[in-house]
Amino acid sequence: MLSFVFLTISIINFLSNAVPQVLGYDLGASCDYDEDCIADHSYCRNQQVCQCRIGFQPSPDGITCLATVGARCHTNFDCMTLPQSECRQDVCQCQMNFVPDATGAQCLARVPDIKGLCQLDNQCQASFGDQSHCYAGRCECMMRHHFLNGRCFLTRDLNEFCGNSSECYIGPDYTNVVECVGQKCQCVTGYYIDEYHKCKRSAGVTTLPTVFILLANLTFIFIPFVLYNKSFI
Repeated sequence: MLSFVFLTISIINFLSNAVPQVLGYDLGASCDYDEDCIADHSYCRNQQVCQCRIGFQPSPDGITCLATVGARCHTNFDCMTLPQSECRQDVCQCQMNFVPDATGAQCLARVPDIKGLCQLDNQCQASFGDQSHCYAGRCECMMRHHFLNGRCFLTRDLNEFCGNSSECYIGPDYTNVVECVGQKCQCVTGYYIDEYHKCKRSAGVTTLPTVFILLANLTFIFIPFVLYNKSFI
């Protein structure tokens, strides 16, 4: 009986040693050389285990390596596992009008319109500047900032310090009557600050369109008058 058991153990040991170990099938498998690791963009780390190269991460099933933003590349094919990316200057980067997420594992579309749907701040900031963010799933200007000419600017009130006229803002109806003069927000020439802290047109100031309308009316009256009187000459 003991002889039979010994013989069985010997056969099992012989068979286990005779069957070669499978190398490089999955990430995490044992290896001796980089060639043992058959997954694209993997290598044999410390001649011990197959791992993804820097800039790539394992797929959920652990079979292949997925590109992330910043991975080294030679052609767009190297970046194909990262949707909406391309190989630019030997590095995988998001295509135009796309931005990376926080981990670099996704390229998300830039949001083209303020109040548009978003997931991350940089989707908004790529379009509207660093003073915008993604709030409650939509792009907005940050608190005490306003939207003007496609960007978000810090809001400065009348008589406050300013860096440029885009910062001077007292409401959407007053964008053309405030400006930054001497690093201070002021009403433009011909306007003054009223009791509501808004810019109001000064008395006696006539805008250019009003002048044109007045001249047109005078011409309409004067020409028929002249023609009428000439008929009696």
